[in-house]
Amino acid sequence: MTTSVKMRSEDKERLDRLQARILAESGKKFTQQELLGLLLSLGESQFAFLTDRPKKMTKAQRERLMALPVRTGVQIRPEDYDDILYGSSR
Repeated sequence: MTTSVKMRSEDKERLDRLQARILAESGKKFTQQELLGLLLSLGESQFAFLTDRPKKMTKAQRERLMALPVRTGVQIRPEDYDDILYGSSR
């Protein structure tokens, strides 16, 4: 049994492009119905990826992160800090 699905015209265009790209790159031809089914299966198998949002850091976590040293390998003389931060005044 089939049914119709309403979608925005932009999404329909994206589906068309995806369908064409799959055909061009793999030589496999999928109907849009098959392609939507595959995308739904992918969404179900990657459900955690779709729903898990990064947790907000607490203030203490941010402070710990900002306190970590960053080693870039660049040696800067203390007398050059102002020039680097605020621009050369010379």
